[in-house]
Amino acid sequence: MNYYLFKTVKSFHIISVISWMAGMLYLPRIYSYHVKYDFSEIRSVFAIMERRLLYIILLPATVIAVCSGLVMGYATDAFYAIWFHIKMLFVFLMLVMTCFMVHFQRKFANNVNSHSALFYKIINELITLCMMIIVFVVVIKPFR
Repeated sequence: MNYYLFKTVKSFHIISVISWMAGMLYLPRIYSYHVKYDFSEIRSVFAIMERRLLYIILLPATVIAVCSGLVMGYATDAFYAIWFHIKMLFVFLMLVMTCFMVHFQRKFANNVNSHSALFYKIINELITLCMMIIVFVVVIKPFR
């Protein structure tokens, strides 16, 4: 792959991962506030915020991050490195969490949430932990 094309793909990857993680870190926090406040006006505002964050920022950023990451992995033969498989395990967990974010948003939209504010705060911390592991694995590249 051309050097400048690779750097362009990498730039899109970094930008989209930042956007994806921003959404993943903020959305559970909005969910926890949504649970806390029992006023219908505020809940409708939270529902709008959740939907927009999810469908305008988080999901498009996820698709771009995954696609650009796969292109870079293919271009660099990273698929053969053990560190890459560790990273992909945690990326898969992040994708599962992203699917849960969609599920939770639909529950809130239908007013059938069954989780506490603490549950969403714990989810937020798990997402942070996965993100940290991914960053350390990518930077350190253990088991080369």
